Amino acid sequence: PAASPTPTAPLRLKAALPPREASLDLALPAALGPTVVVVRWPDGRVATLAMRDGERTRPIRLAAPEPLADALDALIRFGGLGFRHILPLGLDHIAFIAALAVAAPRLGGLIRLATVFTLAHSLTLALAAFRIVEAPPALVEPAIALSIVAMAGVTAIRGPMPAGPATTAVVFGFGLLHGLGFAGALGQIGLPRGQEALALVGFNLGVEAGQIAVILMVLALVAAWRSKPFYATRIAQPASALIAVAGLVWTVQRIGGLAGGAPVFGAG
Repeated sequence: PAASPTPTAPLRLKAALPPREASLDLALPAALGPTVVVVRWPDGRVATLAMRDGERTRPIRLAAPEPLADALDALIRFGGLGFRHILPLGLDHIAFIAALAVAAPRLGGLIRLATVFTLAHSLTLALAAFRIVEAPPALVEPAIALSIVAMAGVTAIRGPMPAGPATTAVVFGFGLLHGLGFAGALGQIGLPRGQEALALVGFNLGVEAGQIAVILMVLALVAAWRSKPFYATRIAQPASALIAVAGLVWTVQRIGGLAGGAPVFGAG
């Protein structure tokens, strides 16, 4: 079940099918959480389907796999999983992106910082997904919470800052860290065999769509005041202070879980 802190063993399903049945679909209980279904045909060919909580698979042809349909299915389903990891589940990632959007005084600077953040987390997400780089979630999750405190805290104290080289470098470093967090979520599901790169692209595109949605929502909320002279003192700094407090609470919770020997679960 999704509530279990350790992965469950593979579950093998067998069923007798009517002789003239051309296809089947599969639905599992929502309590199992995100699931990867592996289908093997007698000739050795394999298809891997990702499923969200309680979702049904698309129709599976019994005669043979459909490579194009399988590829599109992996792209779309992992894209959905990536988006869902930001909205609505990724509270810590939402907080960081919101802090970034509030802190950038100019739209051009925000686009530059968001692009740098994307490049950085895409890099570590790919490296961790293919097990080239590994980092324990019990350390990554508190560090992600601390990145929220740092990003929002500086804005709360000093106000919005231009996207200069120093800020860009810091955001790039935090992006590398958040990529490890995304990889931890992806690792709980696993990449489909034979479609690893495609699933990774889909997941990353879903994450990007979620981040863009967060940025657009924040910009819509502050659009009326963004060009006002009081934006820094009355909007950006108080909002950043609230985000920093949330990050501090998550940091304490996650470090407490680490010290107590209990599993540390990220808000994302």
